Amino acid sequence: MIEIMDKTDCCGCTACVSACPKGCISMKADEEGFLYPHVDTDRCVHCEMCVKVCPVADRPKKKYPYHKTKEEMTQDALQDETVPDAYVCCYNDDEVRKQSTSGGVFTALARYVTKRQGIVYGVGFDSQFRVKHFASEDLAPFRGSKYVQSDQRGIFKEIKQHLEAQKLVLYTGTPCQVAGLKAYLRKDYDNLITVDLFCHGTGSPLYWQKYLDYMTEQYHSGVKRACFREKTYGYNSTCMALYFENGKSSHKDHDSDLYLSPFSKCYIFRPSCYACAFKTVTHEADFSIGDYWDSTGLGEELEQAEGCTLMLCHSEKGKEVLAEVRDTMTIQKVSLYEALLVNGGHQPSMYITSSRKPDDRNAFMKRMPQEPIDALVREYMPMSVKTKLKCTLKPLLYKTGLLKIIKKAAKK
Repeated sequence: MIEIMDKTDCCGCTACVSACPKGCISMKADEEGFLYPHVDTDRCVHCEMCVKVCPVADRPKKKYPYHKTKEEMTQDALQDETVPDAYVCCYNDDEVRKQSTSGGVFTALARYVTKRQGIVYGVGFDSQFRVKHFASEDLAPFRGSKYVQSDQRGIFKEIKQHLEAQKLVLYTGTPCQVAGLKAYLRKDYDNLITVDLFCHGTGSPLYWQKYLDYMTEQYHSGVKRACFREKTYGYNSTCMALYFENGKSSHKDHDSDLYLSPFSKCYIFRPSCYACAFKTVTHEADFSIGDYWDSTGLGEELEQAEGCTLMLCHSEKGKEVLAEVRDTMTIQKVSLYEALLVNGGHQPSMYITSSRKPDDRNAFMKRMPQEPIDALVREYMPMSVKTKLKCTLKPLLYKTGLLKIIKKAAKK
């Protein structure tokens, strides 16, 4: 019987719930809003299937190595593992890239599947803007990052039914979610394509709901559309964008937005994200996709794409699919070492290391359910005068066109 004694031992993937032959495990939210398995002991027959399919059990966990540079971490990660092929790509459709977080490669893979009457599973919003996994023929809801842990209860069983019916299936999720699906299935399927994401961490669904409630109250209107990484100010200066039913909108960056700020500063992650068991170079997914921030020197099309994807190909199946979709993308092979340095920016790539846990993270999350989030963020993440000035000036510079001129000048 699965028992969660330490919350870093559970990534919330739902493999145990899906595998239980008696249906006696359910996922319940804790005080931070994260789902954990709970066993009805009266119905449990102690078959241990839940333990057998747990993707975290018996895996070593990686905490942030504070004593190493990002170069040292990257070299260490690549030293003893099989290195996947790495590519910088962008989808050859300007509108799709605009809607996407980076270069729109997910759409290239998804359209490969839908053209073959397959089924695509991704993450989107329901009618109340809760973040969930679901299947859809319309790919638009899946584009763009969702920085909240998705609810995927029941999804693994659905996918297995489609696979057994010989349907081609594409599943996209975090590395732990892909590992959970693979563990639940317990065998390889030729008709399953998996894509995992370079994962910074999964945000609290409860905090996300509190943020929505706060913004709804501030703007006196319900939310019509949400985008975690809108390219309002350009790819390298993305912002959190909310559009309201009354026609108003909010566009704020990781310093000023009440959701992006605690997310980017690692305050609202699931406990397992600070000691992730999936920070390895080789992954169980066919593809891993993330950001590639600086395409300088990779050719005019990639340099002007306003968003490029770093894509790693892990399997022979992945190579076959990539060969089929290459003509829909601009693509260039790169060194994985150099690519991970670019992906990480000023810090190590989140592909190979867990996020730092703030010393006062637990105190913040303990107070979060009861206290106003604006006051909490101001207390735990105060902005300097310089940052406040930057947050005030950026929208004004954007509206006057000066921001674009400044960005062009900075690249010269």
